[in-house]
Amino acid sequence: MIQALIFDCYGVVRIDGSSDQALLDLILALKSHYKIGLLSNVGKGGLQRLFDTEVLIAHFDVVLSSGDIGVAKPETAAFIAMTDALSVLPEVCIMIDDTAAYCRAAERAGMEAIEYWSLAALRRDLKQYGIA
Repeated sequence: MIQALIFDCYGVVRIDGSSDQALLDLILALKSHYKIGLLSNVGKGGLQRLFDTEVLIAHFDVVLSSGDIGVAKPETAAFIAMTDALSVLPEVCIMIDDTAAYCRAAERAGMEAIEYWSLAALRRDLKQYGIA
């Protein structure tokens, strides 16, 4: 049973330099049932520069960037750092990323993965896990 959803930043939550408000609305709705993480290969403090603190606090339980943790996707340690921070096992997580190689790496780390193409496709893919 899925307990956590982990989102990538660029190409998923942020597209063309701005936040995808419709996706943020979905994340906020999902947060009442699942732990939500934001995992991105950005430099130290990068996520805090991209998002208002209020947005990060409201939408995500854990926010990790490769610059802050010292490892980057596709390294297994990056995914494990997120599951540890969320206090869940990889087997109960779905990584949502727009990079196929990072999705495969998440699967090797023990997670489920969804390659992000669009909000409509994500909603369809989440339904396969019983997440509406």
